Amino acid sequence: MMKSKKLLTLTILLISATEMGAMGIAPSLASIAADFPDTPVTTIMNIMNFPGLAMIIVALITPSLIKVISKKILCNIGVLCYAAIGPLGYLFNSSITLLYIWAGLLGIGFGLLMPTSNGLIADFYSEEERGSIMGMQTMFTNLGGIYLTYVGGMLAAISWHMNYLAYCIGFVPFILGCIVIPKENMDKTKEQIKKEKVRMNPKVFMYGIFIFIFIATYGVFNNNMSFLIESRGIGNAATSGTVTALFLVGGVIGGIIFGPLNKKLNDYMYCVGFGFIVVGYLLVYAANSLPVLFLGAVISGMSISQCMPQSLLGATNCSKVAGVTAACMVIHVGGQLGTFLGTYFYTPIPSMISDAVDFRYVFAAAMAAIMMVVCGVCVRIANKKEMAK
Repeated sequence: MMKSKKLLTLTILLISATEMGAMGIAPSLASIAADFPDTPVTTIMNIMNFPGLAMIIVALITPSLIKVISKKILCNIGVLCYAAIGPLGYLFNSSITLLYIWAGLLGIGFGLLMPTSNGLIADFYSEEERGSIMGMQTMFTNLGGIYLTYVGGMLAAISWHMNYLAYCIGFVPFILGCIVIPKENMDKTKEQIKKEKVRMNPKVFMYGIFIFIFIATYGVFNNNMSFLIESRGIGNAATSGTVTALFLVGGVIGGIIFGPLNKKLNDYMYCVGFGFIVVGYLLVYAANSLPVLFLGAVISGMSISQCMPQSLLGATNCSKVAGVTAACMVIHVGGQLGTFLGTYFYTPIPSMISDAVDFRYVFAAAMAAIMMVVCGVCVRIANKKEMAK
């Protein structure tokens, strides 16, 4: 029983490693633009953003799908979508339309696997076990991003078509998922949904708003880093890639410390996450040398491993079992909206005060400092209301 539980945990963690799949095609964007010179550059760049749009649409209907299809099947279909774009993208890539189709397929996969994988954690693990598993989830998500950045980049150096082959690693968690994840009793699930049909806990929406603001602020790092390095003359495109990798390494380190911290701080973990952004972004602003910039990258990257797992853990623990998938959907959609809308706030607003790229980091750090206080106050009020019930 213990061995099967460990194998199930490993399977869920490997599924989580696929969640940064949208960044996997990044190393090929310049080569794709060169091969399709008549296509606007913004259209090429939006290949990376398109999975997020598809993910939001599918995630909104996933809670309805679990009423008729088991979470195991939906999760495995999602992972298969990730894996399938490997051979599909490698073999069929003669038009931008095809590349968008594969990006959409990737987004469909995310919309299915993200909410259901967290639903599986709620089904098979106790509240005490969920904290450490969700912390490790974020760690594996960042490791998956590092894998795609480096392996995908190496393959793209040979040919941008080969970049897609990096996604073939998704067949490993797909096969494991088919074998290891227990079958769900659909009759029992339907009965639970009927019995537990209650209004979504308001705390879920609080978590969704927190993660929306956090992801918008977190995105400032990568959106502006190459411009910062160029403006300060402390590196080139390769340096930017190294900094991005260290940013993801920070996410791995943050995942290691999440479990112990969560046991003591619970929802106050948001304050820790925003605090890492404050320190990391101020270090980036002050950096006139690469070591300081690298340190700022690692500390900034640690932030996501506090806020994202806390959002999913909080939403899971305050929901009935039948409502967990819907609660996790709120978190993932909030995060995707933060990714989309963040640049529309953190680029034009700071530019009204200063045109300097590095000022965007100061502005984002100030917003993160404010959110530390806001999150602390909101959590305290929410906890008091729960205790009063």
